[in-house]
Amino acid sequence: MPVNEIIQFRKHANEDRNLEMEVVIHCAPLIKGIKLANLMTISDREQERIPFLLEGTGISYFFFPISKSKRFLYLYRAKWVCGYLNSMQISDFLKEHGYQIPSLMAGGDPEEQMKSYLRILSQRVIMYHNRGKDSFPHEIGVFLGYPLSDVKGFLEDDGDGCICTGYWKVYGFEESKKNLFRRYNETREIAVREILDGRTLKEIAV
Repeated sequence: MPVNEIIQFRKHANEDRNLEMEVVIHCAPLIKGIKLANLMTISDREQERIPFLLEGTGISYFFFPISKSKRFLYLYRAKWVCGYLNSMQISDFLKEHGYQIPSLMAGGDPEEQMKSYLRILSQRVIMYHNRGKDSFPHEIGVFLGYPLSDVKGFLEDDGDGCICTGYWKVYGFEESKKNLFRRYNETREIAVREILDGRTLKEIAV
């Protein structure tokens, strides 16, 4: 990324533009339509601006409290994530981990189903930050669109034994994952450049 340009941008930009840049740096693959979801950390003050920044983008959001002043910001495209979560293997995996959510019926509202999933996940994230690392809900990986084999590999090995690391820890199909990570990085470069050139988050979202 053009680090020096980003530093100069942040010096002169207002709060909303700085927040747009932060969202793009962390969530460009989602914004550009090649990833189901992304997760980043924001402050309470920044949380207030998220609805305005995302208006008209087609991107949904959910906040996970992690401290008195910080939140996880989960950005997602509800229809895409629901399609993934309702696939047979992912659905079975989530049920095994306590997500007893009915499958989305034809014509159903994916946002409503996502709220049901996220209520459970949010409770577990809060428990983790109250009780410590042993309770962290690593199944969050499937909510971010990670391959199930990699999520299971992480759970089985407690994060050890991966064959490479990028946007997540990889336990199989190394070359295809590396190619995907390169594509994510290239997409981030494009999105960052668009923001530096004066475009808004709403204008660059696909």
